[in-house]
Amino acid sequence: MRKYDAVFIFQTGDENLAAAREQVSGELTKAEIKVVEEQDLGERDLAYEIRKANRGHYVRYEVEATPESIQPVQKALKLRPEILKFVFFRKEQ
Repeated sequence: MRKYDAVFIFQTGDENLAAAREQVSGELTKAEIKVVEEQDLGERDLAYEIRKANRGHYVRYEVEATPESIQPVQKALKLRPEILKFVFFRKEQ
């Protein structure tokens, strides 16, 4: 198992945010990815407009996963309209 950081930018709005975070957690669990830490970074201005949005809600996840389990999760989450952008990157040991 390798350690990864994942940063997600969700659309703003309290009612959509809770449901979107549950969907992300569900997809990670379904792919047998262990969430070590979840950190809410709050709402911020975006550097550039994404899907006609100027603000986004940032959430950082620290996860443990195999490299093969990351790609299916990325494909599934890419289709979610409430997620503006996300990135997984491997942490140094």
